[in-house]
Amino acid sequence: MMGWGEFFALSSALFWALAVVLFRRCGNALPPFETNLFKNLLGFGLLWPTVLLFEGWGMPEITANELVVALASGFVGIAVADTWYLRALHLVGAGRIGIVSSLLSPFVILLSVLFLGESLGPWQMGGFLLVMCGILLVTWQARAEDVDPADLRTGMMFGVGAVFLMAVGVVMAKNILETRSFLWTVQVRMTGGVAGMLLYMALRGRFRSAWQRFRQPLPWPMLITASLLATYISMLMWLGSYSLIDASVSSVLNQS
Repeated sequence: MMGWGEFFALSSALFWALAVVLFRRCGNALPPFETNLFKNLLGFGLLWPTVLLFEGWGMPEITANELVVALASGFVGIAVADTWYLRALHLVGAGRIGIVSSLLSPFVILLSVLFLGESLGPWQMGGFLLVMCGILLVTWQARAEDVDPADLRTGMMFGVGAVFLMAVGVVMAKNILETRSFLWTVQVRMTGGVAGMLLYMALRGRFRSAWQRFRQPLPWPMLITASLLATYISMLMWLGSYSLIDASVSSVLNQS
């Protein structure tokens, strides 16, 4: 019988797929970094009333080490990984990036074995090898299609790197998601992602250029809908599934 963890994992996959298609339809209206910044700021703003409604004003007990890990998880899995993912999406398209996203499951399984003590069976190892073969196949076949070979190579590198960092981020935070306040942990991760992006912008002097891009005509309804699906609805369900069931199981269902 399907439990809440499995339900959240499958629902997360559905809403994430819708978000990816909508982001692709937005085209190059915004560069990947600015797109990621917008969706994260929207998710950050929406999470606050959600946290306060269900958890109250007082932040629950959390150790300094757990706080640092949750912030770092957000920086790696939200600020860096999502930016790389959107970059790959622009270069190779939603269909190909969907194939690359299948690497999330083997990455999570391997990291869970190494750091969480979960088991890796022969079927899981065989699945990992099949996914790697699929990545190589789609890369070679796409050369004859409408993607420039240089863009294809670059997109695949960004895509694989993004999915690996997503896996790193969620495995880093899994124990905290299971033992501490779920919504507060999600918001701390989001804080790490947003703060990391803002710090990067400050160091690179990108605030003015980003503001100018946001002021140009943009497909706002589609962009807002995609961001809502990706950074609020899908993310809550995605992390919720990891807090309830084994990471190896959740990661497989997430690929639906």
